[in-house]
Amino acid sequence: MIVFDEPGHWLEGEEYAHLRDEFIAIDMSDTKTLPERLVKALNGRHIEGIVTFTDDYTVVTAEAAEMLGLPTESARAMWQAHNKHDMRRLVDNSSVQTIHLKSLDQLESPELAESFATITYPLIVKPCRGAYSRGVKRFENDISMRRAVHELNEGNLTGHGILLETYVDGPEVDANFVLWDDQVLFLEVNDNFPCKGDANGATTVDNFAETVSISNSGLPPEDIETIRSSLHRDLL
Repeated sequence: MIVFDEPGHWLEGEEYAHLRDEFIAIDMSDTKTLPERLVKALNGRHIEGIVTFTDDYTVVTAEAAEMLGLPTESARAMWQAHNKHDMRRLVDNSSVQTIHLKSLDQLESPELAESFATITYPLIVKPCRGAYSRGVKRFENDISMRRAVHELNEGNLTGHGILLETYVDGPEVDANFVLWDDQVLFLEVNDNFPCKGDANGATTVDNFAETVSISNSGLPPEDIETIRSSLHRDLL
């Protein structure tokens, strides 16, 4: 096993060298050029696949795998699955209002003034690309919305854009699928308990980090079937 990571990672030293065949120190911060640098670093080495264990590098890993001719889902599909704006465009739901900002500057854009004037609160602000609910906030009015967008920008979470969308109240679930030849071979639906951001009177200080998850879901069978059929359709 060849490990790539920043210099100083715990797998680089001799103490844990028995866990890997080789450690290649590489700058992981510049993801735009990382696929090419991974391919260059692997030149001349026989490998059968590359993998990552964090969402931050899923798209990068798929891009490098495509360049190396290794098994992978397409990098484009990976990008769509990880970019909330692209995913929202793929999933048709007219009940959810959305505004996409490419940058903080668009918050004052005359072209979006009408959209901001007609949008219904409460709304959710979130980075278009993120994980672990980082930066996801709920707001009740225009003033708190603008504050939340500025906080996202200050936290360096706006590099891939900002998504504003209708806050959807009600129970939240996780749905884990195994698909083969377009058929659902396995479905697990888990109930998620409410987050701080779901509470009445929640402010931009309250986040949407997960609290408790229960498997299997306690929803009625007809609701589980709705989840299966609607998400299956969207995935296809």
